[in-house]
Amino acid sequence: MAYVLSGRATLGSGAAVTRVAIFAWDTLDRVATVIPDSDGEWNVAVLRRGPYCALAVGPFGYQPVADGPIVAVEG
Repeated sequence: MAYVLSGRATLGSGAAVTRVAIFAWDTLDRVATVIPDSDGEWNVAVLRRGPYCALAVGPFGYQPVADGPIVAVEG
């Protein structure tokens, strides 16, 4: 069975972040790195429901922001 994580990652100005890194919540192993669309929307297929941590990164000079735990939906 496949699962999908998705979200929207933007700066306070509304511009998309540079990338979103996905980590397994329990082990902190990096699962994937996603480059969001121009509006900040992103999605990635994962092998299990989760939980995961999503870390929004960049552009250069901005402090990363993490959200979690999040779980994937069937996709």
